[in-house]
Amino acid sequence: EEFGREFDVSSDANVLISTARYLNAEDSSIPNRRVVVYRKNDNHYEYHQLLETDDITENWAESIAISEDGKKIAIGAPDNSVDTIRGGCVYIYIQNSDGKFVKNQTIRSIDLAPNTRFGSKLDFDGNTLAISSKGGDLERVTTIDKSQTIFDNGNTEFKVIDNDSGLVSVYETVNDTLLYSQDFGYNKDTQDFGSIMLVKKNHVYLGLPKQQVSTNNILDKGLIAEYRKNPNARPANNKIIPPT
Repeated sequence: EEFGREFDVSSDANVLISTARYLNAEDSSIPNRRVVVYRKNDNHYEYHQLLETDDITENWAESIAISEDGKKIAIGAPDNSVDTIRGGCVYIYIQNSDGKFVKNQTIRSIDLAPNTRFGSKLDFDGNTLAISSKGGDLERVTTIDKSQTIFDNGNTEFKVIDNDSGLVSVYETVNDTLLYSQDFGYNKDTQDFGSIMLVKKNHVYLGLPKQQVSTNNILDKGLIAEYRKNPNARPANNKIIPPT
């Protein structure tokens, strides 16, 4: 029914993955997707493997990504409801000694609220996997008079929750396992945060085409927000820094 809606390729271009959507005769509104793996042979790609799910109702493979070295595949299932209704999850497949990809890990959001839709968008780069939650809530700390007023020696904070604006979670690879690092969001009211995302080296880029911006007192729409890691920090403290 459809091929190539979502695809990704390893940095050396030796492994290419793509979604293939098949006809669902029982309910055409539920996508019946599979992930096709190809390997490069000389100057062309050859079919290597087909990855499938047992539950198409979880919106399996809405987004897919492959690691730079071509040894890990991440597949998003944002409508998975095992822990909470449409809480979502991400399946990680790793390459075994035979060159086949086998399921190794299931990642779920630390936010257990319903309709989070964790896994709506994915992007791999290096040891970092960024996962967006389409229904995630952004939490911002409210500042008063440019942070000059501090309550309880900084122990008390006033927070604003921007519901269902989208959220991005970052996971880092440790011994072939992806471990949670942090969540982050935009520091202003926004829409669809994380739906357009690119991870490159120590940077995460988010496209916000509907975001209102003011340039020389003229209102316009659209921006690209850049988040970056501190390259000099220790791995445990190497957190994403928001744009200023």
